Amino acid sequence: MTNSKGSIEIVESYMYKDLDSESIASSYSALKSGQTHYVDVPGVPEVREAAAEWVNGYGVINAEKDNIIITSGLQESRFLATQVVTSPEGQIAIPAVANPGASLAASLRGCHVENVACDEETGLLSSDALESDVVSASQTIFLENPSRVTGAIYSNDFSTHVNRFTDQGKHIVVDTGLSPWLSSVDNMYKVDVSSADGSIIAIGELWPGLGIEPQGLGFIAAPLNVAEKIVKMKQVLSICTSTPAQFAALELSGSWKKMFNDSKSKNEIEALVSL
Repeated sequence: MTNSKGSIEIVESYMYKDLDSESIASSYSALKSGQTHYVDVPGVPEVREAAAEWVNGYGVINAEKDNIIITSGLQESRFLATQVVTSPEGQIAIPAVANPGASLAASLRGCHVENVACDEETGLLSSDALESDVVSASQTIFLENPSRVTGAIYSNDFSTHVNRFTDQGKHIVVDTGLSPWLSSVDNMYKVDVSSADGSIIAIGELWPGLGIEPQGLGFIAAPLNVAEKIVKMKQVLSICTSTPAQFAALELSGSWKKMFNDSKSKNEIEALVSL
């Protein structure tokens, strides 16, 4: 729903359903068959393959089974992604209008978090903000595309800024989690996670809106050299994501698109485009 300032009230647009019986049965079957032990730290291979195919349709390019990691929810994705690419003495730039979980996750390692002023209507970083001293001095830039507050997106032209940042040796972490709720992602900047220098990372939720959220499943898609570092950190901190939850998600993945689209029409976000 668009408010008087032109931004999007996502809270009123966000749909939610209970997990379907087939996915619950799949999770229960996994438990009964002994799938209660640790699996591959980056995730069950079949789930990673399904997740890679899914995220490539929603704001990400070149995600593959080997460079995607299944996490225990979006906050773990924020934490692992920002920690790996930002040194303890480094600086990370985060839009002033963003989910507070981003700043919390980034600050835990001791790096300096700088909030950058945003466009009042879109909540995105303006061209001037992207040229600011704060961004220039930052090792890492965290973005939401779409914005979790307004639903606004960075358009395809944003790649010009991304290329400039990567040429400067900066890392960019992009939360693409709300993109399935958009009416279209055609004009949305897509995160290419195949960059040879390992500079661009995508994070978000997996298969939202149909009841898998309480299971806490998120993703990180990153170039292989960065993905390997994230897996090592995940192994030390949290070992692996719930195995039964992954099997429930795998069951849901096959029918998610049809069920989601059937319920989506009245909940779509008409994106505000910036840059």
